[in-house]
Amino acid sequence: MTDRPVPTAVSGGLAYAQLRAGGFIGHTCGLTSSGAAFCWGENERGQVGDDSTLDKLTPSAVAGALTFSSLDAGFRHTCGRASGGAVYCWGSGAAGQLGTNSTSQSAVPAKVFGQP
Repeated sequence: MTDRPVPTAVSGGLAYAQLRAGGFIGHTCGLTSSGAAFCWGENERGQVGDDSTLDKLTPSAVAGALTFSSLDAGFRHTCGRASGGAVYCWGSGAAGQLGTNSTSQSAVPAKVFGQP
């Protein structure tokens, strides 16, 4: 929780093929070349996706054993397209942004409503 004036390596030793950052206070998610998703940072609404609402100082694996082809981080929510094509979102759903036909939050990936 120290500001860094220069680029600093993310702890954990993983290599990320894709990175996305979102939110006001902020959370960050990385996608490895094998499609594993990891997130860290502010987690008040479950946007890290590890089945908790505790802030994460280091990368935490997104729950559910899914692999993703892409992901994006928004304001207190995250969405990813799973390797099979279905879209999942997690975090704050207060304005329906998870696409689950609900305004509830989810601390784990929830499949967007209406997909096979």
